[in-house]
Amino acid sequence: MQRPTLVPVAKEDREAFTKMATTYFREAIPGFEPDEDFRQFFFDGMFKPNIFCDWVVRDGKRLGFVIFGIEDHRFLPRKTGFFYAFYIVPEARGESLATLAMQDCCRVLDTFHPSKIQLEVIEGNEKAHKLWTRMGFRRVSSKYYLLERKF
Repeated sequence: MQRPTLVPVAKEDREAFTKMATTYFREAIPGFEPDEDFRQFFFDGMFKPNIFCDWVVRDGKRLGFVIFGIEDHRFLPRKTGFFYAFYIVPEARGESLATLAMQDCCRVLDTFHPSKIQLEVIEGNEKAHKLWTRMGFRRVSSKYYLLERKF
């Protein structure tokens, strides 16, 4: 089996990428429906300095995508690597694509010499938790959101 490659998402890929990204969000967040701002801004928002949006490709077929990047630390003169989104289509899961693609992404991030690499895993996504733990990531915090104002 051929090793997957990371191929940059191009501006011409808007429709295909938005379709796959919507599938990703629907899988991750039950009931997700893209709002107007998602449809209007999400795709173009990825084309910024130090943000990488790549297809995960094997044998010429797009089997997923990854959005990752590097940011300045908020308070210190350091860089922080981030994984913003990662998706492999269901029929290609369990074939080590995720592990191999993430290794390639980490090599890209390492060229920026980040002090750390961060990511979020949606509560209940045990497969993602296992993947990241296998890759050496450790849970160090929980993130909370106030979705409805009650005060």
